[in-house]
Amino acid sequence: QQTEQRISRSDMIGQTVTWTSSNLEKTGEIVAVVPPGEHPSTDLTPKVKEPGAPRDHDSYVVKAQGKHYWPRVSLLSIA
Repeated sequence: QQTEQRISRSDMIGQTVTWTSSNLEKTGEIVAVVPPGEHPSTDLTPKVKEPGAPRDHDSYVVKAQGKHYWPRVSLLSIA
């Protein structure tokens, strides 16, 4: 039986993650945690272009290739 590992929000900052978007694999570093029901804060994190609807779970702003992304958590893998 596999035990789920719990990772706190603060532990995610600085994690290197990978995900695929538009058939391109991207690798970047988590720079901010976005609480459920919120968009990335323009005060605390760089603007994310067209963020879409708020998520109903913790999500993350990732810096990759000099840009900031707000990928779906289900697409992220810890590198």
